[in-house]
Amino acid sequence: DNKLLISVMGEHAEIVEVEPLLFRPVGKKILGEIAAIAFEEDDAGEIIRLLPMPAFSFEKIKWYETVRFQQILLAVCVLVFVIRLVRAFTGRKNLPEKTALERWSHGVASALSILNLVFVAGFLVMFAQAMETSLFPDSLAVLLVLPILSVLLSVVLVVFAAVSWAKGDGKVKNRVYASIFSGVSVAFVLFLGYWNLLGWNY
Repeated sequence: DNKLLISVMGEHAEIVEVEPLLFRPVGKKILGEIAAIAFEEDDAGEIIRLLPMPAFSFEKIKWYETVRFQQILLAVCVLVFVIRLVRAFTGRKNLPEKTALERWSHGVASALSILNLVFVAGFLVMFAQAMETSLFPDSLAVLLVLPILSVLLSVVLVVFAAVSWAKGDGKVKNRVYASIFSGVSVAFVLFLGYWNLLGWNY
């Protein structure tokens, strides 16, 4: 019936268009104070912003900015890092001899996995504390060194993967695994960058 159904902080309401891109709730105000909602579009006619009146502005985010995608990305990265460590410490002893480049790559990948898992665990602990005290501890400055190291080690892994393919070093299967891990490590760096966890942005 030319209405939109919206949900705000658990409250559901219907809004109807009264002017182009301007809507008003059917019945009482939303949350007891929002009397109108406007949408803003860009030059191409795409909706880019929602403006509840009298305050606040919400921008339309990209698919990769959604909370669900970010959670899945983090979960996949953590899972890969855990698997890397399990394989490193429980691998069979009778594996065929690896090339020097493979040994270096495996060592860096294991170190990077430990580093990233320590950071995630440490940050979650500090975040839980901050939720109670509204303050992050001073040790956060030390913890934020780890993402910088993560960037450096990720670059090293990408270089190792590129060299292994260029030289045909080791088995193809191992090169594929190394490339996948390098991609995951880069994805984790992008995750950190998106949440302003690279450097001391506070």
